[in-house]
Amino acid sequence: SELFKRANKVIAVSKHMVQQLQNLGCEASKLQLLIYGIDNSIFFKWPQIEKKYTFVSCGRFVEKKHPLGIIQSFLLVLKVIPGAKLLMIGDGELLIQVKEFVNQNQISASVKFTGAIHQTEIAKYFNESEIFIQHSITTSQNDREGTPLAIIESAACELPCVSTYHTGISDFVIHQSTGLLENEGDISKMPDCMIELALNKL
Repeated sequence: SELFKRANKVIAVSKHMVQQLQNLGCEASKLQLLIYGIDNSIFFKWPQIEKKYTFVSCGRFVEKKHPLGIIQSFLLVLKVIPGAKLLMIGDGELLIQVKEFVNQNQISASVKFTGAIHQTEIAKYFNESEIFIQHSITTSQNDREGTPLAIIESAACELPCVSTYHTGISDFVIHQSTGLLENEGDISKMPDCMIELALNKL
């Protein structure tokens, strides 16, 4: 396209995006992989912090982050681990739908919502949690993540992750090493991964 011809450099935030841009006609020599960094003075593992939450998620409540998929998976986890706790950080258009699901299934005692909060609070909650959950999907409008920042931030706090094979996520979450990955939208297998990590730490 004209954009690729005029540009001196084209920045991509994941290996998946590099491949996508090449498929669209961008010259490989113009592509620069540049994954954004995080503030390591905020996101790091705190020593001797009490773990209050089994699982934590963090992100906007929008379709591509599939928050309903997270809560549907957690409902199945509770059948095996009744004492599990889920903390959901963030705000967005699907928050009401997720809260309604929690109320309808009578699991409000096991789920906490924080709304949008400051980075220092997010880091504290990460350190009070055991496992990070991210269920990214390709939306009905073909919208995708780049590399979710919260995955990088939670990794800096040394949280193992359960997520999906989606764009740049597998660049950071190494399956069966730093976390477990499942296919997008697989609500039947995602809970198995969550249970496996909760009961048998990596």
